[in-house]
Amino acid sequence: MSTEHDARLAEWLLGVADDIDPSAPVDAAEADALAAPLLGPPVDLPEALFSRLSASLEAAGPLAPFLDRVSALFALDPEATRALLRVPPGEPDWPPMFPGIRARRVPSPAGTQGALVWVAPGLVFPTHRHQGPERLLFLRGACADDAGRRYRAGDRCDSAPGTAHAFTVDLDQPLLFAVLARGVVFVVEDR
Repeated sequence: MSTEHDARLAEWLLGVADDIDPSAPVDAAEADALAAPLLGPPVDLPEALFSRLSASLEAAGPLAPFLDRVSALFALDPEATRALLRVPPGEPDWPPMFPGIRARRVPSPAGTQGALVWVAPGLVFPTHRHQGPERLLFLRGACADDAGRRYRAGDRCDSAPGTAHAFTVDLDQPLLFAVLARGVVFVVEDR
């Protein structure tokens, strides 16, 4: 690859190449040439390894990247966590918690309550006060808490006893999070 080409690619990535149209069609050979320095050489995986990797990703579904973190949060073995993450929020073991909010109880260490919680787009998860520590692991979607902090898939939120918060889910997709808490009380506002 030429130095000139590398410089042009850098200009485009930095947004200073006004003469490059990112929507212009690119042929397959040109795309391969552009991607080669970023991807490295192709790797041929043995069929058995490829099959195991494919089966592993398929078994956990789209939440596979969070398998280890959810297992650790709830102190579950990986197989139990895979089974937990495969059940979609519309199933009967996801009862309504509030309108537009469903929760599935999860086995958790003694003295704690664990759940997977699904919240519809645009909804506000109600204000609640923590009686003990609370740990949230966001698995899908995004939201902002009432202090303006933003959370998205992969983020964690730890709350101390006595603190309270609410959060508003972004409009473009539902929010899914795992929670482990030592007691919460929902705050009812007088109107």
